[in-house]
Amino acid sequence: MKNELLKLIQLQDIDNQLDALRAKRGDLPEKLTRLKTQIKFLDISISEGNERLEVINSELQRLNTEIDDIRIKLNRYKDQLYLVTTNKEYDALQHEMDTTRETINTHENTILDLEDEKIKLEETVKRNSISFEEINSTFKKSQIDLDKAMAETIDEENRLTPIRNGLADKIDKKYLNTYNRFRNARGGRGIINVTRSACGLCFNHLPPQTIIEIKQNNKFITCPNCGIYLFWEDDV
Repeated sequence: MKNELLKLIQLQDIDNQLDALRAKRGDLPEKLTRLKTQIKFLDISISEGNERLEVINSELQRLNTEIDDIRIKLNRYKDQLYLVTTNKEYDALQHEMDTTRETINTHENTILDLEDEKIKLEETVKRNSISFEEINSTFKKSQIDLDKAMAETIDEENRLTPIRNGLADKIDKKYLNTYNRFRNARGGRGIINVTRSACGLCFNHLPPQTIIEIKQNNKFITCPNCGIYLFWEDDV
């Protein structure tokens, strides 16, 4: 049992070293992931915006061309009014002119709506493009910072990781699982030393008899308050 406890203490020491190496990278990996997501979203938004602008411009061109053609037709109708000889022909021609005017009016209203959408969309694309450049610049700088931090820590991390894994394989799964569970929940600490007769994690004062048992370092003892494994550092 004592060997198991000592292995767990050694494992915590290695994990502390690995945590310190990873801390040098800070939140850069997570930051890069967030920035990459934002860049992808903006890129898609800009592309979709530009595609919609192309459709709008094409539609505006079509509508304006049609209006020009319709106006020519309307002028022809006006000229024909002077040539009709019966009321029936006059009414039919007048109906065609009214229909033509309605078509022009509908096209012009559509053009106004499209022009309004175009202005708003151009503003959105411009704003997103500025954000894209700013975020992309931040991403590149953060990538450089991460590469530098990785260069400073990767060799030591690669040295310690197989040692850590080899040691973990030698520890009883029951104790290792409890240790890992506490590490995940207690800021990286799965076992901790007693400090001034108190738990080094929650600082709960320990009874004298518990201190005596912990000093022997020959069995697993947990803090009665927070439940973490305890050991006496002077005997390690």
